[in-house]
This record gives sequence, structure tokens and C-alpha cells, in this order.
Amino acid sequence: MKEREDFLKREADAAEAARRQREEAEKVRKEVSEYRRAIDELQRRVRRGGENIRNWFNMFDANKDGVMEPADFKALLRHADVIVRDQDLLKVFELIDLQQTGKISYTDFLNVVEKNIQLPIEQIVKKRRRERGESYIDTGTEDMIDPILFPEEAARLKAYKTYQAEITSSGNRGIGTVEGIS
Repeated sequence: MKEREDFLKREADAAEAARRQREEAEKVRKEVSEYRRAIDELQRRVRRGGENIRNWFNMFDANKDGVMEPADFKALLRHADVIVRDQDLLKVFELIDLQQTGKISYTDFLNVVEKNIQLPIEQIVKKRRRERGESYIDTGTEDMIDPILFPEEAARLKAYKTYQAEITSSGNRGIGTVEGIS
């Protein structure tokens, strides 16, 4: 009897954790939609400026270490006249940090601004839960996104998986490197 009660409790706890994770994914989905506008505006400004994307990146990599810190990114947004509230800055930064390192590499910046690759929502949820010390329940939903109901999310996932495969196959993790240049 005790084993049955323990089993039922574990099942209930798992169901509750999965529910909370789904709620968090929905919250992140709304955030992405809101913050996507800032990224779209950044893309327009960089492209309209006519400058090389590498020049934009280098101009705001303050310590010239090949990655942008949040302060560097904030300066870039100001220069591009993209308005983001301070409390939202890190969330926009997180969307561009495709490798989830806490820094934006040139590869990340290029892939977001030039190729419009975005981090899948489930990856953001996974990172945030782990940062809080919570477990992430891999429901396999990343591969089960209905492209008819959620075409943007399915396209983001496909682009992100292609990006991850390219990084893995080249052995380059993209941290401060650009194809052949360290």
C-alpha cells in the first residue's frame, strides 16, 4: 500500500511539474513575441545602415574579446535607436544568445541578424529551469511542433537544429570565432 501511495505521489508531482513547465513555455512564447519586435527593428537598422555586420559587432564588442556582454549589447541597441526597457534587455539578449553562454558571439549575432535564426522556446525554458535548480522534463515536444498550427515556431526550430548541426559538424562552438579565424 505504501508503495502505491509513493507511486501516486510521484506521478502527481511529475504531472504538476509538467504543468508548470507548460505554463512557463507559454509565458516565454508571449515574451518572444513581444521581444521579437526589438530584434526585428535591430535587423532593419543594421541592414539599413549599409555597414558590414562584422563592423557592427566589432564596434560594440567593448573589450574586443569576440563576444558581446549585456552592456555591449545595450550600447548597440542605443546606437541603433532600438528602444528596450532595462528590465527587458536581458530577455532580448537571451534570444540572440543562441548558444546560451551568457554572451553573444559573432556567430550568434550573424545568425540572428542575417539569417533570422531564433532560439526555440523550449531551449529558453530548459535554461531558465536549470538556472533555478529545477528539473526540465523532456517531453519530446520540440520535435512535435505542428507546422500548420505554429509555422513560426516550427521554422525557428528547423533553423536552430540546422545551426546546431553545423556547429557540431564543424567542431566550432562559435564562441568568439568566425569560420577559420580564432
